[in-house]
Amino acid sequence: ARRQRQMCIRDRLCTKAILDFFTAAIFASSLGSVVAFVALPQLILQLLLFFSAGLILPLASAGMQADFAACGGVLMLATGLRIANIKSFPIADMLPAMVLVMPVSALWTKIACLML
Repeated sequence: ARRQRQMCIRDRLCTKAILDFFTAAIFASSLGSVVAFVALPQLILQLLLFFSAGLILPLASAGMQADFAACGGVLMLATGLRIANIKSFPIADMLPAMVLVMPVSALWTKIACLML
């Protein structure tokens, strides 16, 4: 099951990389050569995130991963509503939740276990 989960994550990352390529092509058509200068720092940042995720994944429980996915889903929903001009959410102010959700989830689980 763990191997299958890692393959699923790898598939998602490959899909995101393909989507990022086409997004960069669209931005390049409107912004020109500036996109080429952004490519290297973006590659470094994404590689750093990829390898750090590989270190964090064995430490995360299934509940922590579900909480992380739920937090990302809420951010994606808020982003979609903002793009569609339905409701304007301060997305940048919500980004720290992605960093805090796993430690808070682990703490919440430990407190819940102590109360039982």
